[in-house]
This record gives sequence, structure tokens and C-alpha cells, in this order.
Amino acid sequence: MYDNGEQYMTDYLSKLFTDCLVVDTETTSLDFKAAEIIQYSSQDVLSILGAIADESYEIPCDFYKPSQPISAKISSITTITNRMVADSIAFEETLGDVQAEFDRFPYMIAHNAVYDNGVFARYNLNTPKNICTMRLSRKLFADDPSIEEHKLAYLRYALDLPIPDNVAAHLADA
Repeated sequence: MYDNGEQYMTDYLSKLFTDCLVVDTETTSLDFKAAEIIQYSSQDVLSILGAIADESYEIPCDFYKPSQPISAKISSITTITNRMVADSIAFEETLGDVQAEFDRFPYMIAHNAVYDNGVFARYNLNTPKNICTMRLSRKLFADDPSIEEHKLAYLRYALDLPIPDNVAAHLADA
């Protein structure tokens, strides 16, 4: 089908960039069975690459008000406070739009996709097939003693990844 590897790679990357939705959530609990979404962001790969290239572009993310107050422990992890979500709608009010977005993409990229899938299942959302960047990190750096953990914030600093200031803090983790 392909005469040269360059065209194959170009087509492959083009498909990857247009078929993948990058998703990031912040929640009220480390246990997905009890977690409510308090921040959600999703963007196709091409738009994220544009955000990195064009420092004036902002990746959208929204806050959501949970049914219970956000604990100090969760605020210390997410930097999201009860004041920040006080005037927000509940994530449940967006389920139709989120499902429609999921239905448009064959793949979802998430860090710790198992957790995100558990959270989305609580909302009866059907997610696309997953590409988990945490699992990818564990495979890529399995033999690298300098990589001590696989949390996004850690990897950002351990790998000295350049993240523009205008990119939402949680999506910089994605």
C-alpha cells in the first residue's frame, strides 16, 4: 500500500492527531468509586500542538461544583478550592455534551486512564478506546533509574518538559 516509510508515517501521525481526544480530570477523591469531577478538559491532539506552538492560545477547561465540599487534601493535590467552584454547574449537567464528544473520537488519551474510566463510568459515560500515558511511561522508563515515579507532575519536571505558561496547569500534566 505504501511505497515509502515517510508517507506511511505522515499518514499514521495525521490519523493519530485527528483520532485522539486528550482528556484530563480533577476529582474530589483518589477513589474513583467516590470521585466527582471538579475540573474537566478535553482537546484534540492538533489543538494541543497548536497551544504549544502559539503562546496566545488557551486550552479550555471548566470547573464543576460537586455535591460535597472539596476536602483540604484534594485541594492540596489539585489546587482547586471550594471558592473556585462555588458558582459552577455540576458536571452532571454536561453529560450529553461530553458523551457526544466521546462519540466523535475513536481514542482517548489520559494519564491513568483506568482511574478516569472508573470516574466516567460513575456518570454512565461510554469512553472511547484508551491510550494511557501512565502505562506508556512505565513501559518507556522501566529500565531508567532516574525516573522514580510516573505521576504527570513528576514527569514534567524529571523530563524538563517545556510547558507554556498559558496552558492550563492540569492539562500540562496530560
